[in-house]
Amino acid sequence: EASYAQQRIYIDQIIRFSEEISVYNIPLVYRVKSSSDTNPISINHLKQVFDILINKHSILRTSYHFDRNNGILMQNIEEFSSKKHYEFQISYIENSEEMKNIFNNEITNSNLFDLNQGIVFRCHFIINSNKNLRKNQEINLELNDILIFNFHHIAFDGASRRVFFSDFEQILKTNKLITNNKFQYIDYSIYEKQLDMKLSEQFWQSHLEECNIQRPLLLPYDRHNSLNKQHTGYAHLIEIPFNRNLIDSFINYSSKYDITLYQLSLSIFYLFLFQLCNHQNDICISCIYANRYIKILQDLIGMFVSTLPHRTKIDSLDSFDLFVKQVQNECFQIIEHTYFPLQNLINYFNSNQTSSIIPFLNILFDFITYSTDNDLQSINDTHFESISLTKFENIVKFHLKSVFFFDSTSPNPTMSCSFICSKDLFDLATIEDISQQFQDLLSQLFNRTANTNTTTISQLSRHSLKQSKEMHKLNFSRLSNIYNHGKNISSRKLPNKFKQKPRDYVKWKNEN
Repeated sequence: EASYAQQRIYIDQIIRFSEEISVYNIPLVYRVKSSSDTNPISINHLKQVFDILINKHSILRTSYHFDRNNGILMQNIEEFSSKKHYEFQISYIENSEEMKNIFNNEITNSNLFDLNQGIVFRCHFIINSNKNLRKNQEINLELNDILIFNFHHIAFDGASRRVFFSDFEQILKTNKLITNNKFQYIDYSIYEKQLDMKLSEQFWQSHLEECNIQRPLLLPYDRHNSLNKQHTGYAHLIEIPFNRNLIDSFINYSSKYDITLYQLSLSIFYLFLFQLCNHQNDICISCIYANRYIKILQDLIGMFVSTLPHRTKIDSLDSFDLFVKQVQNECFQIIEHTYFPLQNLINYFNSNQTSSIIPFLNILFDFITYSTDNDLQSINDTHFESISLTKFENIVKFHLKSVFFFDSTSPNPTMSCSFICSKDLFDLATIEDISQQFQDLLSQLFNRTANTNTTTISQLSRHSLKQSKEMHKLNFSRLSNIYNHGKNISSRKLPNKFKQKPRDYVKWKNEN
């Protein structure tokens, strides 16, 4: 039987999304920024590495079939056979448009993997050179070539990156693996079914007690999907980079009050939803956890991630500092119960409510701390750099997703916040307005005169764009640095009276 996490995403893809798009592809893209003439990496060598990797990590050659009689997803480890369990594709490109099309295809194409056959990994090698120069010779990685490692999420998660690239580097250097896994992912699938869930079940029932499922958070939707309509999965993405002052404010606050950047960011996101949703004070959203709760799971490739509800109640008379401590305590309580299956929570909701809608699955919060251990850096004097895919097709499984990204690996840490919102439900102008309101809140919290110890939540009112311009100058880079990775909506689509001020149209739609 497949793990709880695998069953969750398998069913989710079928029920909520069209067959024409995959929301569970995980492409990792790297450009060769320098290569070695004396010790090059060849395509044939790469294929040998993948053979060894797939032989070691049986999850990369595991097939799946759905047992309709029992309603269960089953998994089976396939016998290792070279070149059978993954696809290696080579493409020659001449311009950036061809590159864009390849990237978009790797992100969204639902036909790249075959779960029934156990094909959950592929490598796409893209050559930026004249087609005639490198076809009739052994192909080596050269400057500006692109490597795409693409995985299906059923076999791979964010924490798997460290394991994959560590083994990948070791094999390229030595042509062998020093260690092998006796404990495989399929063993974990058996192990988790034997866990005693009683205490965690009691915790989650208490945590969600009296949560009003009939009244989900009232986001400023432009339209609504009917319950039986599948989502396209396509999204608008707006990225807000923080400048030095704001990053320092986050770090200093975290250090002063002994909380993590995750907890601080989650607290701010809660308050933002409180303001955005007309002061609804019982807020329940989704957060994700790596869920590798015992040491033996740390060195496995596989899908362990759990998606679970975070709920908080906001007292508008509390100070911001007091609220952050409340959120911190809630996080401490939840962390002991992250292995509890989402399916069990959904069953609990469905058995205790008249609605089949699960409101916390509409909104996701995530905080990503970058680590070089999770990336491909350099091997045998060949150096790589990661390519972000945010400027290409964006996919989202939620109505609204907020991702904080923190990178402390450089002398000057960087930090940003992105809003990824479903195109099925939101227009781009609405997402731009949402991101602007979020910046207003940050400006109020971290401007030079703010006192988070005495300022109550009720005093953190949303400012108009005109009122907050001066505050933005303190904390943000120029507004031109706010990256909109969606397609612009022409003002010709707006009613005449709103063509000059599209944000007024958003406000008008929300009020009507």
